[in-house]
Amino acid sequence: MSRELKTLLKHGSVYTFGIILGRLVSFLMIPLYTNYLTAADYGVLQLLATTIDIVSTVFGVGLSTAMVRSFHQTEDEAEKRRVVSTALVGAVTLMGTVAGICLLFAPQFSQLLFHSNDNAYLFRIMFISMFLSSGIELPMVFLRVKLRSGRFVLISLLKTTVQLSLNIYFLVVLNQGVAGILYSTLISSLIFIAYLGITTFREVGFRFEFAKYRAMLSFGAPLIISDVSAFIMTYSSRYFLNYLANLTVVGLYSLAFNFGMVLSQLLNAPFMSIWGTEMFKYAKLPDGKAIFSKILNYYLLVALFVTLGLSLLTRDALRIMSKPEFWSAYKYVSLISISYILFGVMYIAGAGILIMGKSKYRAISTALAAVANLILNFVLIPPFGGFGAALAAVGSFLVRVVIDIYYSQKLFPVTYDLRRVVHMSVIFTVLLLAAIGVQIENLWLSILFNIGVVLLFPLLVYATGVLTAEEKYWARRLIKNPIAALGALRSRESVG
Repeated sequence: MSRELKTLLKHGSVYTFGIILGRLVSFLMIPLYTNYLTAADYGVLQLLATTIDIVSTVFGVGLSTAMVRSFHQTEDEAEKRRVVSTALVGAVTLMGTVAGICLLFAPQFSQLLFHSNDNAYLFRIMFISMFLSSGIELPMVFLRVKLRSGRFVLISLLKTTVQLSLNIYFLVVLNQGVAGILYSTLISSLIFIAYLGITTFREVGFRFEFAKYRAMLSFGAPLIISDVSAFIMTYSSRYFLNYLANLTVVGLYSLAFNFGMVLSQLLNAPFMSIWGTEMFKYAKLPDGKAIFSKILNYYLLVALFVTLGLSLLTRDALRIMSKPEFWSAYKYVSLISISYILFGVMYIAGAGILIMGKSKYRAISTALAAVANLILNFVLIPPFGGFGAALAAVGSFLVRVVIDIYYSQKLFPVTYDLRRVVHMSVIFTVLLLAAIGVQIENLWLSILFNIGVVLLFPLLVYATGVLTAEEKYWARRLIKNPIAALGALRSRESVG
């Protein structure tokens, strides 16, 4: 294994651990939110956060990506420091200006989103936090480009811990509802912008070069189209639900989305952090295309298993951790998770676009999928509510997958084993539909039943001819002695 790949794996694993742990801590806050907020309050919180994210995405102008690119374009350390300082000063100045303007129009934002000015003060808190966050993001990116993974993860976890501790104080002790959560974000941002701003400027100096900033803007601005399109696919449904349904449905769908995103956070993110670099290496191997086909099969096997677990056990989890008004959110989880499976499939089967350097096709697929998402939301939400929003998510991701695979197959054709793909999908669908129809009042019997159904999936995959004889052999070894089996696999790969 090359020194570069070892470095990548070392730091990538640390980042992945930090991301997963941070997401887990946030996920554990759901019982707090669902017991001290109403479903409508939760909907308000999610709409506020989504709106701020859109503004941040547009006026962030892809500056973090542009800074990384400019940083790596030079070997001169003094020049690298000037790049970081210029990007940070420019980002804070731009976002400060945008936040200042938005503060003036907070009543209009509230009127547009909630049909009253009552929530204008919540927007003001959020806009100030948005400005502070702009001074946190780039210093954190700087830690990543300097490969200070341990420090990056430590700061991320400290920030999450501080914010969640404040959430508990404002929600449980002071009972301040949505405003309390926003105050928590504001205070934690103040603390960490002070620390990161001081430490970063102490290292890179305080400089601003307009020519460098303009060059970074020129590179980063086109990325807004792709970023906003991806954002539309993921979050636009909340606005449609707000206008075509109500805030309670927004809250329930958003809660389901947090459960559905577990697949993305625990499987897609770690997988893509490695696959994003390894796929270029595999593409050059004589049997590289066969590897792509196997990777797709193994990804689907794990993703369908995780999705089945999320779809069936979320219902029981909500009965444990939330008030009854939140329980119906489980209905949307399976479709939301399936949309993330489609995203993972796109990343594998559509990899030829990136391998052959034709990223424009990915921009096309993302934009068309975003348009499809808007149309499907408009058509499906009025008759089906949150279920329609989940269907729209699946439909738009399917559009993106089909377009990406179409172009990828033209550029880098791979023969995939569709029989295995269909076989696993049928087993998953039959088990999901059969189990969803079973309602067991006793909570612990329900948990045992659902766990049993989930465990049936790998057993049926093993027993019905999905796996080859060699794959069955390694599956048995992994079950009997996972550590020894993984060690044997690594030795086999190194010999190969």
